[in-house]
Amino acid sequence: MRALVWLLIALYITCVSSTSVGSSELEEDVLVEDATTLEDNTEEFELEDKPKHAHKHWYAKRNWWLQRHWYKQWRRQMRKWQRKQQRKAKWVSRMKESNGHRYRDYLRLKRAKRTLQKQLHIRSVAAIQAKVLRASSRMDTNRRIFKGLKKQIVMKIELIQKEQDPKKKQELTTELKALVEQSKRIRKMIVKTAVREGKHFTQLIAAKKAHKMVKRILKAKRRVGLEKKVLKALNIADMKIGRIAEKNKYNAKRFQKQTARMIKRICKRMRLGKKTCKKLAMKLHGKVKHISKKIMRRYNKKQDQLKKNLEKRIEGKMVRKTVKGMAKKSEHNYQAIAKYRDVLDVTCKMDPKSCDFFRRSMGDMVPML
Repeated sequence: MRALVWLLIALYITCVSSTSVGSSELEEDVLVEDATTLEDNTEEFELEDKPKHAHKHWYAKRNWWLQRHWYKQWRRQMRKWQRKQQRKAKWVSRMKESNGHRYRDYLRLKRAKRTLQKQLHIRSVAAIQAKVLRASSRMDTNRRIFKGLKKQIVMKIELIQKEQDPKKKQELTTELKALVEQSKRIRKMIVKTAVREGKHFTQLIAAKKAHKMVKRILKAKRRVGLEKKVLKALNIADMKIGRIAEKNKYNAKRFQKQTARMIKRICKRMRLGKKTCKKLAMKLHGKVKHISKKIMRRYNKKQDQLKKNLEKRIEGKMVRKTVKGMAKKSEHNYQAIAKYRDVLDVTCKMDPKSCDFFRRSMGDMVPML
């Protein structure tokens, strides 16, 4: 019995010890976990405290063909470039429209020059210069060959002089003869090319002179064409100045502004330069000045007339008022009526249109028209 009791006590002690060890291990695990969580939290807090880095797009880190929609993006980029090119082309065309007349004139002049050269059978300078260059290069190559042959001939002569064997001497002499013949032929070619080059030079000088003459002819033609243009512009401007003067009979300033705009428009339409346009304006200056003076006189005359009319109206009103007042005062005073008859005569002379009104106000039986 005692043995059983002691056995049970021993079992109990072992159980208690095992549970205590397990609990201690658990506590240790919990402590370790808490420590790790704390460390994590501190890291999080540290990350939050740190400044944020600039955001980078995911597609910036890899090559464009590895993107998911690379073709779409490439096409979009291509369209963007296309639109840019179109805008540029539009801008260029606009610039050509605004300043392209000079370029067109230059092309026209070039075409005219070419046609005149064909008519006069004048060769182009560039073609003759090319011929001269070809001839000079040919001469240089031939001279070089001739120098080489000369050296070979000298060497052959030296060899012949040194050689004792008759057979070899014969061979060397035949070779020397061939070299001499070749040198003669090349010398002839050099002379021919030199003569040809001289001819080309004379042709070049003649062509340059002819080109200068063509330039002079074209300049004269251009001058004549410009004079015709200016005359045409003058006629159009004269016609339009008359119309503008009819519209602005009493406003000289507006007339001058409109004429200036009109001259500018004509210059633009006729493609006249700044200098020629200024000359045209100077030619029309006298006429514009004369018409504007006329307009000023007309305006002043009208103003004077209006002033006079206004004064007359004011006088008439004043007279009417006085006559009315007098009529009221002298309604039954016949002596006053006789006195104011003279005033009535004067007023009738001054303002005959309102004479009937004055007479009626004085008591005369004047019929109403």
